[in-house]
Amino acid sequence: MKAKYLMCYVFTVLLILSSCVTRNTNLKQNASAKYVHPRELKLPELNFNVPKPERTELDNGMIVYLFEDHQLPVVSIYAVIKSGMIYEPSEKAGLAALTCEVLRSGGTKKIKARELDEKLEFNAINCETGARMDRIVASLTTRTENIDEAIGLFADILRNPAFEEARIELAKQKAIERFIRENDEPYDLVTREFEKIVYRQHPYSRRLEGYPETIKKITRDDILDFYTTYFHPDNIIIGIAGDFKKEDILAKINKYFGDWQKCPIDFPKVNMAEYILNRHISYIPKDLQQASFFIGHIGVDRLNPDYFSIQVMNFILGEDFISRLNENVRTKAGLAYAVGSYWNYYKFGGDFVAYCSTKTESCFDAVSRILDEFKRIRDE
Repeated sequence: MKAKYLMCYVFTVLLILSSCVTRNTNLKQNASAKYVHPRELKLPELNFNVPKPERTELDNGMIVYLFEDHQLPVVSIYAVIKSGMIYEPSEKAGLAALTCEVLRSGGTKKIKARELDEKLEFNAINCETGARMDRIVASLTTRTENIDEAIGLFADILRNPAFEEARIELAKQKAIERFIRENDEPYDLVTREFEKIVYRQHPYSRRLEGYPETIKKITRDDILDFYTTYFHPDNIIIGIAGDFKKEDILAKINKYFGDWQKCPIDFPKVNMAEYILNRHISYIPKDLQQASFFIGHIGVDRLNPDYFSIQVMNFILGEDFISRLNENVRTKAGLAYAVGSYWNYYKFGGDFVAYCSTKTESCFDAVSRILDEFKRIRDE
């Protein structure tokens, strides 16, 4: 009797297994029929129309770009001032960055610093200012319902900064502390050394935020001089995007910026960064288990006609997670915690960097593999 039931059980299992095999075979056949190698895929043509903002110029020379987008009740404003680190004196390195730090944090002639902080926070207005190598930027994001007050505060910050002394001293202290902390960060140290070597005597060789000895020399008068030299409406481009009507937003821009007087600016002469072909190896000894290194050279400026070709090439080489550097140095060889490459594009030059963070004993192997990828993308 038991044998009879056992036979039935075995037969049932065989039937079930047989049906599973048949089903799996059918699934594989269907999958094979549907599978197409990525190189053989036929994709529809991508139609992408680049949005065209509307350009207008105020009577005082300020250029404004407008792009209406009513998907969300939000408006974003981005201002670019032609200035930046390259126009500060080398003995006052960090002046542009410090000016921009206190431009936002140091209050205005109408509103004390703490009150300004509270107004922005209460109205959910995000406002930031910052220096770059060859420009200064200021940005603001706000809800549509607060747009009038937001633009008013934005204009007050740009036009009437108070540069409160206490906020200047606080900003200087924070800048010096950031420099000291960088000495414990291998990546930051390598960045600093690399720019110094690659750009030599060019202003781009300097650290954007300056150095303790130069930051300490900066006075409020230095900040005022830098501000009054470069902050004029005919030296500013503003872009506005979001939920607004053109006529309304232009009326508000004219209301808060229209009476700002233009002023000619005598920009210091800055030469293009010189490309010098030579090999230089620099070591920064640190008692660490991890090594970080850069391999690179002078690159191109941001108006170079090969800009987009370079971007595509670098996407393949090291910018993306599936790039060759990441695939071959990190994934396959297991040599890197982080690896990749990027290009910096500035007005008067630029640089190319391949970077890697690895174990100390793996450093030279990682260097060799990165150089192999350079040769491969150059020759293939």
